[in-house]
Amino acid sequence: IGSETLPSEITVFDWAGIPITKIKTGCSLSNIAVDGKDNTIYVIAENEQNAYELSCLSLN
Repeated sequence: IGSETLPSEITVFDWAGIPITKIKTGCSLSNIAVDGKDNTIYVIAENEQNAYELSCLSLN
């Protein structure tokens, strides 16, 4: 992933492109995928040891 600055927030938009909420994670995020069926966001996130791991965030 390297030395680039990665985001720590996810902005959720409605279908019209209007932002509806912002999720502040407190850690650097890389790849993001959304499971609309389960209302879950999967991310590659930096942990306390500065390593990256798969994490999930519930939208419920």
